[in-house]
Amino acid sequence: MSGVGEAGLVLGMISSIIAIIDATNQVYEAVKDDSGLPTNFKKSATKLPTILKLLEDAERYLKAADKSTKAAFTPTLEDCKVQATHLQELFEKVIPEEGDSRWDRYVKAARTIGKGGRVENLMKGILDDLQLLATKFPEVTTSRGKDQLAKAVEEVTRMEPSLPDGFEQMPAYAHYGSGAQNVNIGSGIQHINSGTSHQNSGSGQQYIGTNYIVDHLLSKNITVDDIDRSCLRTLRCPNTLTVKNRLKENKDKLLHKSIEWILQDPQYLSWRDAEDVCLLWIKGGAGKGKTMMSIGLIERLSLMPGKSTVVAYFFCQNADYELNTLEAIIKGLILQLVIQQKELKESLRRRWDTENARFSEDITSWRTLWDIFLEMLEYCKCQRVYVVVDALDECQHGSMADFLKRLVRTGLHHPSKIKWLLTSRPLDSAERALLAGSEQVLVSLELNSNHVSEAVKTYIAFKVDELDRDKAYGPTLRRNIQAELTNKAEDTYLWVSLVCKRLEGVHRDEALTTIQDLPPGLHPFYDRVFHQLSEGDSAMVKGCMRLLKAILLAYRPLNIAEVGSVSGLSEERDAIKALVDRCASFLKMRGTDIEFVHQSARDYLAGKNGQSILDSYKCYGHGEIALSCLSYLSRRLKANLVDLPRPDSTREMMERNTLVSSVDYAATFWVQHINSAQQTSLIQNAVAKQGEVSIFLHTKVLEWLECLSLLDKLPRVIEALKTLADMADVSGVYSISRIIG
Repeated sequence: MSGVGEAGLVLGMISSIIAIIDATNQVYEAVKDDSGLPTNFKKSATKLPTILKLLEDAERYLKAADKSTKAAFTPTLEDCKVQATHLQELFEKVIPEEGDSRWDRYVKAARTIGKGGRVENLMKGILDDLQLLATKFPEVTTSRGKDQLAKAVEEVTRMEPSLPDGFEQMPAYAHYGSGAQNVNIGSGIQHINSGTSHQNSGSGQQYIGTNYIVDHLLSKNITVDDIDRSCLRTLRCPNTLTVKNRLKENKDKLLHKSIEWILQDPQYLSWRDAEDVCLLWIKGGAGKGKTMMSIGLIERLSLMPGKSTVVAYFFCQNADYELNTLEAIIKGLILQLVIQQKELKESLRRRWDTENARFSEDITSWRTLWDIFLEMLEYCKCQRVYVVVDALDECQHGSMADFLKRLVRTGLHHPSKIKWLLTSRPLDSAERALLAGSEQVLVSLELNSNHVSEAVKTYIAFKVDELDRDKAYGPTLRRNIQAELTNKAEDTYLWVSLVCKRLEGVHRDEALTTIQDLPPGLHPFYDRVFHQLSEGDSAMVKGCMRLLKAILLAYRPLNIAEVGSVSGLSEERDAIKALVDRCASFLKMRGTDIEFVHQSARDYLAGKNGQSILDSYKCYGHGEIALSCLSYLSRRLKANLVDLPRPDSTREMMERNTLVSSVDYAATFWVQHINSAQQTSLIQNAVAKQGEVSIFLHTKVLEWLECLSLLDKLPRVIEALKTLADMADVSGVYSISRIIG
């Protein structure tokens, strides 16, 4: 078939999928009464508009794509079309209100499809296909589209099974629905019960009402899709595609010209193409553009033709507890692999204990996760796997040296197939481990200062163009500003970014003197602006210091709705935004989240100079944060926290509730803050018999558990209660032990 014919087939296929999803959506929208409709149908239907938008984005992308790209889409679109067709069949057979009960029609329709016929399995299959395309072709949709896709995948993964395991193999007379239960396929006396209880005095098996629990099915007939879903749900892998998209939004536009130099670097080329070089370490100081370089390289590598290449990546984030551990790094890489190579899920599946619904190995250990990841790399059928880990220095783990040694000893045996790329600031431990042999190479940004300097000049020109469009500098002032920035930048992207951020709020006539008044170098810059921040209106300064302390000690970035519960500051959004604006050289808003502009800003505040100023204001540490969280929870928690109208209400209804957003951090992390301050008199008093902790557990423990359940974080309770029990035993506070024992 000609290239034109193949291209036409691909476009025709995606148009067909769009029509199928649109028809499925129309079937659901026509429903006037959804009573009796399985909950997962309602949840899945909410994802259809997102899928339509993503498919339309992909169609536009394909129309402008070359022949090889269209060919690469074909296998994934073929699978997607099969899943979409089955989903349409389910909706058309189950949703209409006439005939048998919707439940009975669902069972029959799903059994006709067979294995994988659950509505949530089909929806997950479609979303997985779209995520695979978005991973291999980053420009296929927008950053917002990728975030919506990642959220939809996560929500569908969390859905409970809508049909019993092995439903496709059950006999036709099995009773799945509600009502009288009259089935006993074993021997013995057949007690038929048409009431609400369930009786069977024979030795056979009985299918019980809407619980559809059959013991032998749990251990023998669980489907592969069920196990895969359980594995990933239990593993709780961070979605690195979402992290990458967020980083791209937070940082300035990626200037591909600024990374052209490394694409021609001999060390990079030998790593990318040679058969005997397996590890490249890009080392550079803070603010040198390592993360944007990583994003650019990932996207270049992802565009390599054919199915023979896989790119897995992870971005470490020191300020986020979900992204700053070795366990998180390896989990993120595992998720990237199984999204692109579904057969690699077998490595997880083999370690799953179906009878006890848990892994048979300790997946909380990075060493166990490392063994799983290595096995996946070994079994991966692709000719080349690129593994990129950015900002390794932001990983807070005492075993980093051991990890690097293990990486070198066990992860570099296939240099022609598996290629590692690591970026970090200078690391003493890394110097010894990562450059131990000829198959491991280094690109130092400091030693390539000429290239980096030219790249920073390109970035400065871009930033000044942006400012000029807004401020109308004119040719002369524009040249002077660009020259002054170039003179002081010291080859540091971040310094340029921070100064240009300040210029956004400065009149054009003061722009040049503003730059001249600021010192070169990140540390002197932070010193200057922090001293300026500590001057002025007393109330505003105290608010800024309290906010900076809270963000510095928080275990993840805070949503603006959570700031009041953690800091004790006003809960008014405008007041909090005013504080963030005042701290613009240290903090920024990402949507409704507040985070540091860069890891170097956090490092400065945690260092000697920053702490000396922060400590001069009222003490506010982990203990104060813990008690602020408890006070907030005590006021806000109640039974049926989000006022759900009925027990089967969907998670989407809960997510629209602003109260959930405001209590999320406090409910999740108050115990960790207690533990971090347990030696202080403030916390020792709090855990005493009549202290704040004891009172909270006596009066609000059930509401707290309900809250964590709504947040899908109930497993954290076990660790939290163990922490409190240990503290109680050590301090002799037996009242808490009795409450939680």
